[in-house]
Amino acid sequence: MQTGDFEKIYDLWIHTEGMGLNLTRRLYMENLIVRYAKREELESVNNIRKQVNEVHVKGRPDIFREDGWQFIEPFVYTRFDEENSGVIVAAVEDEIVGFAVVQYIVRPESPYNKERRYSHIEEFGVDEKHRRKGIAAAMIDFIKEDAKNRGFKRIELDMWEFNDGALAFYENAGLKTYRRYMESDTDTEEGNRT
Repeated sequence: MQTGDFEKIYDLWIHTEGMGLNLTRRLYMENLIVRYAKREELESVNNIRKQVNEVHVKGRPDIFREDGWQFIEPFVYTRFDEENSGVIVAAVEDEIVGFAVVQYIVRPESPYNKERRYSHIEEFGVDEKHRRKGIAAAMIDFIKEDAKNRGFKRIELDMWEFNDGALAFYENAGLKTYRRYMESDTDTEEGNRT
């Protein structure tokens, strides 16, 4: 912030008569940059990935391991180095506040399917201290534009059903469910119904 900016912000705050939340979001967004990550930022990305992992462990402890974090930490470096993948970050000044790991996929035509070209969001997260400030929406916009620039007509992602907040956000961002995975326990009455 430049000298004098605080006074401008304060004046604007006074004139908005209590619309502080919208003002804060707008000022925050003015400092937000979404771009491709630099290798030295991947440690910060991993800090947010750890938060995302904790959400998964809490949501599906039957699937996700608490100690699994140590095994997935190198993954983002692998994706960073791959030609058909990218790591995208959202930054406010020098702080990484969000990330996405994206794969650029071209599936050739097969006897069953037409050729498909799309960006697949493999991982996505916003630092818990910076949620609900428009960061995720800005990242989705960047990913859509990036896909368009690559000649892709769609973006895709998959998510876990327990994550209601993520589902609401993705639907609000214009994504729609087109495929669903389902499960059943085999050792319960519910799972044995035919």
